[in-house]
Amino acid sequence: MMSLTKLATAEIVGTGLGFGLALSGLGGMIHAGLGDINTTVLWKLLVGGAVGALAGSALAGRVPAKQLRFMLCLTLVYIGGQLSWKTFSPAAVVTVLAVGVVVAAAVYFRSAASKAPLPESLPRASSRAAGE
Repeated sequence: MMSLTKLATAEIVGTGLGFGLALSGLGGMIHAGLGDINTTVLWKLLVGGAVGALAGSALAGRVPAKQLRFMLCLTLVYIGGQLSWKTFSPAAVVTVLAVGVVVAAAVYFRSAASKAPLPESLPRASSRAAGE
């Protein structure tokens, strides 16, 4: 979502966490309507979502956008690893986590390198040298 929108990083964090909180509440109401609800898990999701939305929005205003995006990427890779650990074999999880960390680092360092200004001492091509 971060690369597909022009919203500020703080707005992205708050929107994503708020959406997760609303989704947890809606899922809890659907399960309650079906008569199959685990109130302990629902309360943990709702309280954790509310605290996460508030803390994430507050942190987003204090941390530079590039570092916040990197931290969010690593957090999502970690959460994905936790979910995968219970589903897949440990070797598959370690492989997925390693690939996720490498991709996150590559994206972070590539974006940092692409924004580095060129040195002023580089020669500039003239229109005559360009064949015009």
